[in-house]
Amino acid sequence: MPRVWHRPLLQVGEAVSADPMGINSSGALAIQACACLWLRDAESARTALTGMKAFRGRPVAAARLTAEAGLAALEGRVDEAAEAYREAIEAWRALECTLDLALCELARPDSGNLLIPSACRLVSIEVCDLGRRSLGVG
Repeated sequence: MPRVWHRPLLQVGEAVSADPMGINSSGALAIQACACLWLRDAESARTALTGMKAFRGRPVAAARLTAEAGLAALEGRVDEAAEAYREAIEAWRALECTLDLALCELARPDSGNLLIPSACRLVSIEVCDLGRRSLGVG
């Protein structure tokens, strides 16, 4: 794991350890899982996912789906990852959580890892549309 990420990820772990069922713990675990997946650290992502299983609610369920999809992708389970990402994306769309939707869309292995402009444009258009709707601007 790159040194620059080591301290923030440790701080998330310490915060959750101090109050495992705290009001911010589920969000912290979701962020930790996402960061670990982007760093390709499957073991730490799995630990964060395990912690998220103690929480209920639609946003946490979407975060769990995203983490499960990322783990499947890291482990080479391509078909399972594709289906899990589809489910996670639908969950974020239903919640109209634009940032989480964008992060999930961009994390998908078939998004081209930000190298395919058309994929980025499609994600951007959808996220912008959701943002405008949530602000009541169109």
